[in-house]
Amino acid sequence: MRLKIAGHSGCSIEVIRENGQLLLYKYSTNPEYGKRLQKQFEKQQEFRQKSLGKGITAPSVLHRIDSPGKFGMVMEFIHAKTFIDYFENASYTAPNEFADKIIAFLESEFAQSSLQGIPESLLTAKLDSVESNILASEILRNDKEISGLLIRARALIHDGNAREWPVGSCHGDFTLSNILFQDSTLYLIDFLDSFIETPLMDLVKLRQDTRYCWSQFLYQDPFDCVKNRIIMDFLDNRIWYHFKNYPGVSSGYLELQCMNFLRILQYAKSPGIIDFLKKQLIQLLQKEPS
Repeated sequence: MRLKIAGHSGCSIEVIRENGQLLLYKYSTNPEYGKRLQKQFEKQQEFRQKSLGKGITAPSVLHRIDSPGKFGMVMEFIHAKTFIDYFENASYTAPNEFADKIIAFLESEFAQSSLQGIPESLLTAKLDSVESNILASEILRNDKEISGLLIRARALIHDGNAREWPVGSCHGDFTLSNILFQDSTLYLIDFLDSFIETPLMDLVKLRQDTRYCWSQFLYQDPFDCVKNRIIMDFLDNRIWYHFKNYPGVSSGYLELQCMNFLRILQYAKSPGIIDFLKKQLIQLLQKEPS
């Protein structure tokens, strides 16, 4: 049996049954995306080796696909639920148990990181790249609101005090969409090589869903929006207020969350998504994070 799944950014995904076992093949013929998959492979392997038996792990990578013109990996296929499906029918204790695991995961990342100075040039270079892509987009380049947001984001970076952020360990794309729920075990997928390897980035990506409901906004199937919003508020309060006073978090969050939404915006094509991202950026750039 072979089932093809639509991938993104040049990545192909197939589910194949071999010797009675379901396997997930993830690969790319794009050299640049192949490099990204290589980093993902390394991060996923390293995390799984450290995390076994702790209630939060990653799918086992069985072997790499490394041939001329193609790079990827073969993983075990995990029968699991998305966060929306899981919380739709979970017990009343499930959100608290989930928060406990996420807090423990993030605490381990902070423990593996150390405060380091972050040069302004690193952030401005990333913003320059984003602005270049926005100017190349026929949909975005003439949007005056976006032009104003870029100016304000640049001012935010330039006006920032000396930055000391925790650097060392992060998942890189720690949204709820990249967490699979299987009974009492969480499986992390789609690790990403971040432009700054900081657990602060994982807080930013997590709040993309718990605070701003990004994945819920994109979700196509019906679900209990009110119940989900209540659970997201609970998770956001528990997790954010646990970490907001950690060194470097409160001061760095605003810059990184603005950068995060701008990096999504640069590739946006749907008017609804563009409006959603502009709304979040306008709110972020006029007040301190809460």
